[in-house]
Amino acid sequence: MRNNNLIDHLFEVNKYNYNTLDLCQYELQRIIYGYGNHFKNNLELFNPKRHRVKHFIRIAYFLYQYCYLGELSKDTTHIVSNAYYDFNSELNNLGYSVYRPVWSMKKWEPVLANLKLLMEADSISRTFQNANFGEILCQEFTDLIEKFQKKMQKLFIQKKVAALFVPNDAAFFERLSISIFRAIMKPSFIFLHGLPTRYNDIDDNRADYLIVWGEKIKESYVKAGVEKNKILISGHPYFKEYRDHPLKFDLSNILIITQSMPWTPLNSNEVILSDRGNSILYLFSIERVLRELGVTSVKFRPHPVENSGWYFKFLNKTFYRLDDRALLKALSEATMVIGPSSTVFLESIYYGVNYVVYDPTINNKDLRNYPLVPPFDGSDNRIPVANSENDLKYIISNKVAVDRSFFPEYAKIPFDINFIKEII
Repeated sequence: MRNNNLIDHLFEVNKYNYNTLDLCQYELQRIIYGYGNHFKNNLELFNPKRHRVKHFIRIAYFLYQYCYLGELSKDTTHIVSNAYYDFNSELNNLGYSVYRPVWSMKKWEPVLANLKLLMEADSISRTFQNANFGEILCQEFTDLIEKFQKKMQKLFIQKKVAALFVPNDAAFFERLSISIFRAIMKPSFIFLHGLPTRYNDIDDNRADYLIVWGEKIKESYVKAGVEKNKILISGHPYFKEYRDHPLKFDLSNILIITQSMPWTPLNSNEVILSDRGNSILYLFSIERVLRELGVTSVKFRPHPVENSGWYFKFLNKTFYRLDDRALLKALSEATMVIGPSSTVFLESIYYGVNYVVYDPTINNKDLRNYPLVPPFDGSDNRIPVANSENDLKYIISNKVAVDRSFFPEYAKIPFDINFIKEII
């Protein structure tokens, strides 16, 4: 075999259809790898009836938008954005009129679309959810994508949209929209939606600009080969002020963050497969250490894409209790957080709870088979990292807490995106 994975093979044998393959790469990866009931919404659970219900709900949302919100304002600059967190509110605060794209409608937020575009976007989504490779790579589906792309491009030009903000450059609609804005010569931005646990050509090689939270994140992207001038530093909308009060750090109310497995191997420059059983081993390992320290029960929080019911097929339910509340509510009661490389690390420290980084390593790779990256690789002595059960027990027993002075280097405070005015 000349190829070591199916996607590379498809690119080689379908050179005539390269554009469709490139746009659909993430969705094709999901068909191969996004299976199994450890994922909450895996493709094997696709329910056509439920999809139809969601489709009619989206139509109702659209009609509400169209009838109640009316036409676009003519006195402001228009922006399309489906960036995470409260980023759109921050753009509104700068004086822009922000609209969500048709594939990412959200209640009470205005959307830029028409009913035909909504129907076509849902048809494309339904194909990704329920079709096989042949149906996705056939000429009929390629024609649908091209038709949709031309209509979206025409709409963006007609409405004089000045810029695009998206959370990633991997998913189909995000890739398509970035290519449209490149064609109409308007700037596109990726607003980083998490503290990276890998640095490579994901999140940087398509959009014109990559907005990151702090200087240290920018440094890591530059070391990975990203052009320095395209990386902008904003901070995070939730982090308003620097907090230097002592961190809570005791055994009375421990919150565990799971070691989730990647949805697709697109998280790296190469195909890296992960063993979902290691998600369970991770929790078994933490339980052993905590029981030795006299802990009899903890709360645990799966990643939003994970199925908590799957975990409970393996876990001791008297030791592990599910916490599926809003993260801030969970952190407000926690007296310690234990977890792997995760954005929750920053959120936990910001809200005053010590986060013990626990990333067991084998041959310098974590349980997902990925190399550790700053600040989770032990390169910063302000951030203790446990790579074994002995390390974890030592850090907890001796209360080796995180030094909060690192925080502004990874999340600039206060949040500031005024630089956008110079670009748009």
